Amino acid sequence: MNIHLENVSPFEYSTPCLVVPVFQKADLSGNIAELNDKLNGLVAEIIAEDGFSGKVGETFVLTTNGLIAAKRVILVGVGKPEKLTATHLRKAFSKAARLVRELKKDSFAVAIPAANSDVSEITSEVLAATIVDGTILGLHR
Repeated sequence: MNIHLENVSPFEYSTPCLVVPVFQKADLSGNIAELNDKLNGLVAEIIAEDGFSGKVGETFVLTTNGLIAAKRVILVGVGKPEKLTATHLRKAFSKAARLVRELKKDSFAVAIPAANSDVSEITSEVLAATIVDGTILGLHR
């Protein structure tokens, strides 16, 4: 497995799947708000009408129809912002990595929130390490 880190706009990065973390029952902000705008309100519609709530490990796959560079977006729930832990993140990204494999895709990108934006007490370094850990655990056979 190759893990590559790059500091680019997640919505301009060409990838088979873009994994975007979503907080449970939170207002759309940060990456998820930007994604919602780029997908013409589709994320808000899914939350309102299809029952996606952002619970830890909950996933939802969207096709982007060329509105962003990624072919698909996987929304992955990370739970309530005030209860966010490394364990919750590991579980969420483990589930997302397994879903990428089920979709028969060989790579994916993650829209990591900027430091001090969506994930209050978790540093960028801890966030990135936890995402990698969850991915490796999820893909272990």
